[in-house]
Amino acid sequence: MMLGDLGIELWVFGDRRASAADLPAILSGLRDAGYGAVEGLVDLAPAPDLLRGSGLRMLGHHVVPKQLQDLATLIPQLRACGCEDVISSGLLDWHVRTPAAYREAAASLNATGRALRDAGLRLHYHNHDFEFLNVEGAKTGMDLLLEGLDPACVSLCADVGWVWFAGVDSLAFMREHAARIGVLHLRDFKGKVSETLGRGDIPLEAQLAAARELPNLRWVVVEQDPGCADPLGSMRESRAWLARHWPWGAGQGGGA
Repeated sequence: MMLGDLGIELWVFGDRRASAADLPAILSGLRDAGYGAVEGLVDLAPAPDLLRGSGLRMLGHHVVPKQLQDLATLIPQLRACGCEDVISSGLLDWHVRTPAAYREAAASLNATGRALRDAGLRLHYHNHDFEFLNVEGAKTGMDLLLEGLDPACVSLCADVGWVWFAGVDSLAFMREHAARIGVLHLRDFKGKVSETLGRGDIPLEAQLAAARELPNLRWVVVEQDPGCADPLGSMRESRAWLARHWPWGAGQGGGA
């Protein structure tokens, strides 16, 4: 793993991540900031040319489950991008979070993950904070997902910032589910505001240290919500913070 392969989720750029006019400058700026790979490209058709032009890799394609219905189209697109990982957020209906909805989502993700695995790709479930609410007695949505998801088909893209935000011990979560975590999303919060790494309240250094013990970790990815005045500047600052605090040693770090 090399720090130069550290990933960045393009969500911080909001609608600009879908703009053909804006993306070349965004990607070159991220490359110059020291990132090696991106997640969150919206349109896969121009992605191979954009990636070649920027010198960046595509670490993952981030979608909601309903965007995984046409695998016959998606799989060739991912291969053209050199992308081996798919990250899925939310249930089949983003706003329906009943016990039945969690179980239905787990079954659907297992089937999709099995098909992707057979094609040499990997599927990861990305959490937010809502999965940690109780939905069935003392069971949370995350409990139901962990019960239902087949680890051989679907691993976790653990957004440990959202875990912390939900009031859950993020380090304990990482230890308990270490073997199931394939991708790690790092974010920071100052109160309820999404922040540049190192400017918020989250114990990021401890999370990074815990990440060293994850046996199946493929990527470490910086994520921040859109809304900051200078997203590229924020991502530069986050990358500089990581260069100072990376626990693998100088020049070493997360990536595939």
